[in-house]
Amino acid sequence: MFPSGPLPFTHPDHLEEALALTTAYDIRSIRKGIYYSLVTTTDFEAEEVEVGEQEREMNKRENNLENGQGGIVEDSKTRHSVLSPADVERCGRLMAGIVDHVTPILFTPPTTPHMACTDVFADKWMSLVIPSAISDGGVYKPLETLQFIKQLGWAAEGLCPACVREKREEWTEEQAVVWDKVDRWLG
Repeated sequence: MFPSGPLPFTHPDHLEEALALTTAYDIRSIRKGIYYSLVTTTDFEAEEVEVGEQEREMNKRENNLENGQGGIVEDSKTRHSVLSPADVERCGRLMAGIVDHVTPILFTPPTTPHMACTDVFADKWMSLVIPSAISDGGVYKPLETLQFIKQLGWAAEGLCPACVREKREEWTEEQAVVWDKVDRWLG
């Protein structure tokens, strides 16, 4: 259910609960993917609660951690998971790292060994890649954005088969680079 690599990347449900369980049971193999999904698909800010309630929530979380339940908060009305301040901070660092890394890739048309193919990228990049990336939050979703770019019909736009193959390989490698850097960005 939870990806442990960049390809293919899917976003599971119940991310906060899954993160709490990976922390409580020290399951590191899927933690990176959960953080990535939190950053790319949710509003990962700390839950806002009133000041008096905040102290009760913190006490519940501390008790739950002591009892092996991670950050899952249970009461008579609801069961929900709350990101810890440390997790919110990690998500913020991850988001900043992703944006810093992906922005130049996304907003700079690639070059190729053939001037004619480079011209195709220069002519088509703005209309094919940028609008979709902006409307879909592609700067925050590098694995998905690179996959989208790989799947565009570059040959139909005028790129030669060799350049299409080369660029798709480069974008696949870039997905692996991003995935590897997630560890560093999480801290």
